[in-house]
Amino acid sequence: MGSSYCLSTDKNAMKNEQTINIRLCEENLEEKKIPPVSNLEIINKNINIITNDNLSNNTGINHINNYTTHSNLILSNIITKNTKNNNQKQRNNTEITVSKSKINKIVRQNNTSVDKYNHIETKPDKKSTNKKLVALNNDVIVSGNEINPEKIYIKTKLLGSGAFGEVWLVHHKDLKRDFAMKIIKKRKNKSAEEKEILNEIEILKKLDHPKILKIVDFYSTLKKYYIITEYCPEGELFNEIIKVGKFDEGQSAFIINQLLKAIAYCHKNNIIHRDIKPENIMITNREKNGCLQVKLIDFGTAKIFEKGHLENKYVGSSYYMAPEIIKRKYDEKCDLWSIGVILYILLTGRPPFDGNDDDEILENVKKGVYDNSGYPFPLLSAHSKDLISKLLQYDPKKRYSAEQAIEHPWFKTAEFKKKDKVNTIAPELAKELIHNMTKYKSDNILKCAVIAYLVHHITNTEECFEASKLFSKIDLNSDGRIEKHELVQGFEKYWNISKKEAKEKVDLIFANIDTDFNGFIEYEEFVRAAVNSSIFMSQNYLKFAFNYFDRDSSGDITFEEIKKRFIQNAKNSNPKVDKELKNIFDSIDINHDGSISFGEFCKMMKNIMQS
Repeated sequence: MGSSYCLSTDKNAMKNEQTINIRLCEENLEEKKIPPVSNLEIINKNINIITNDNLSNNTGINHINNYTTHSNLILSNIITKNTKNNNQKQRNNTEITVSKSKINKIVRQNNTSVDKYNHIETKPDKKSTNKKLVALNNDVIVSGNEINPEKIYIKTKLLGSGAFGEVWLVHHKDLKRDFAMKIIKKRKNKSAEEKEILNEIEILKKLDHPKILKIVDFYSTLKKYYIITEYCPEGELFNEIIKVGKFDEGQSAFIINQLLKAIAYCHKNNIIHRDIKPENIMITNREKNGCLQVKLIDFGTAKIFEKGHLENKYVGSSYYMAPEIIKRKYDEKCDLWSIGVILYILLTGRPPFDGNDDDEILENVKKGVYDNSGYPFPLLSAHSKDLISKLLQYDPKKRYSAEQAIEHPWFKTAEFKKKDKVNTIAPELAKELIHNMTKYKSDNILKCAVIAYLVHHITNTEECFEASKLFSKIDLNSDGRIEKHELVQGFEKYWNISKKEAKEKVDLIFANIDTDFNGFIEYEEFVRAAVNSSIFMSQNYLKFAFNYFDRDSSGDITFEEIKKRFIQNAKNSNPKVDKELKNIFDSIDINHDGSISFGEFCKMMKNIMQS
């Protein structure tokens, strides 16, 4: 049933969903008898002026303050400090209304090159650099629900079924997007299959990588488990192998490189897959040059392992099982053997260890001797044959690790680089994405949670896809997370700035983007900051995000509902976090009635996105 759930790559699905219906939001506010605030129009106009003049974020915030000191509307994260007196206000206005031409003149006098993305103020304000209290990770984003998901999703097609459940193609009513829903019946005594499902949920919640299946949400009702995942209409790699027979070296390298990066990330996070096979590799997109973008799925038999400790559970599929699993003494290197088998199949069109039944296949696996003389193996390049030998090395201690395999010369050949051009990102687009990152602020954790929740569900948009490519380019060691030195080098390369400037910007960016405080920027953290926030402002997306917090579907969000979402992460279970969340809640609850309406929610998102 692994074939039935994965990633949809409809990149055009959001093109017509770029603007929010502000009129509806304001009507919702009117229902709560909130008087109109005339200052809001002034603020919005001045935000546009500041944006068009390419002034700094801090300058923009101060400029907004000058128009809101007499307003009774609290705009969270826009107003950061009050002006001390009218004279100071006048001086601030004089300082910040420097024209763009004057800025350019000053820069030219200093013989400094200029482009529209480098006019970014990098001095961190006090608010941005304070230690954040509220952590944001997948325990918050994928926290589980007890309501019936069939009220949220429409079943459109049965994709597969078995003794313990079904997999359906479903359509989300609010998002207007397709997902896959795996439904498993509960038993009085948990079956092995149920335990695998629960294990898969916990494993997938820990993983955040562009080449690994993403769990979108899960539900637990009285009688069933529901796992919502990305959907992949292109199907399994297995079916493609049956149809094509064998692949050329460029196409094969393109696929294997993706798998190695996914497994390198898993092993870095002490997760062993144990059942890598073409049936568990889904095609997410077909590139124009014939290459296949793929994603690794089915972590039901995966396990968190301890370095240096040997596993003994007999698990896997006969064709792809490493010989040490048969002996019940193995470590994470068993995953590399499986990838070596897949590589052999892609290049030759046949398995390296065959047989008439499972017993015969496993006997050949235990011998570990594959055919290197039959057609077309002798015609393969020396590099490809060498990598096969490194991955199908019988002794696990001598077998390549994922990190070693990624650095193999086969992935530096002209043929691979030619295929890999589809992952190239245009310089101007890279600058734009980096520019977005410099503007991203994390001082409102509720806004961060909304963006995180939306990105988690819509990474298959065009802009998210481009951000994913930039992430992969900056992630120099392909371990699925970006360290400070990697981001500095990325800024130097794609933004054409000095190392000193890059370091200054990166320190501030890390303070804002690393919302789970682990010292790295992970995939979705990167995408949240890099994409243009306007893509989140459609009515459908805002309603979807609102419902994420409105746990009881009452039409209003209470403080307790917000608190319950965030305390899914154990780091957030303390009084200081409660106080910070309450302050944010009160700033959004405009009429202070103890709840946030959809209208107030939309106002918050609009104002914060424009700040």
